[in-house]
Amino acid sequence: MNHGFLCYYHKLVRRAMSYEDQEAMNQFATFLIGLTPNEFTALACIIGFLLSQNLNAAAQQSAGNFFECVGQVMLTISGQNYARSNFNDPNNNFMN
Repeated sequence: MNHGFLCYYHKLVRRAMSYEDQEAMNQFATFLIGLTPNEFTALACIIGFLLSQNLNAAAQQSAGNFFECVGQVMLTISGQNYARSNFNDPNNNFMN
């Protein structure tokens, strides 16, 4: 992929969120990382139940699909960042 396009895309995404929004997301992510697996799952369940109230089945499915897609994009970006950081590590040998 063209490096210039990626730089432009990154700048575009960064502009979409204000500094305060980015800081709030960083604080929320830090909060989530600090949760135990059980706390993390319980919080996700509670949020899912709250978001589903007063929505019909089609709206629940649409919102669920949207959040699923957001999660997949984040996991893909994270996985690629992890793979690239390990690929650049001279101690890793990907050929074995």
